[in-house]
Amino acid sequence: MSDPVNKPDSLRKVERLRELLLEHAQVEHAHAAGEAESKRRTLQQREVDIAEVQTFAREQLTRSRALSADALLRVRQFAAMQEQQLDAARTAWRMSQDQCAAALNQVVERLAELSVIERLRARRRSEAGRAQARVEQKRLDEHGLVHLGAAHCNGTTGKGR
Repeated sequence: MSDPVNKPDSLRKVERLRELLLEHAQVEHAHAAGEAESKRRTLQQREVDIAEVQTFAREQLTRSRALSADALLRVRQFAAMQEQQLDAARTAWRMSQDQCAAALNQVVERLAELSVIERLRARRRSEAGRAQARVEQKRLDEHGLVHLGAAHCNGTTGKGR
């Protein structure tokens, strides 16, 4: 029978590996969260830029002087380009959010793995405690039997002591 008390090194090695994997997952999550935040700021800036261009175009249209067809075409092309950039920024932000969620799932999985090791360690401590209690009880039982046998050989019952 293997002694659970003598297995702490292997359990400690597994625990350390799991801790390192957790730390790595936490770093990856922090990086992904930073990327997602950066993408969100870029997206917001694109939205602000488009709003500014639309405001400028409205102001130009409401002024008394007329815009040339070429100027209107350039404004429209610029707005279309900005919309493409906005779509690309939205896509990049969504992808970074997905990566952040996946990294968070890895952190949760690594925490669960560490929890399993903690429960195993507690169970091994409990088993070692019970084994120690059995050994102690056996020692007490043997001591009692020896004491009872000695008392029986001396003709006493052991009650008078």
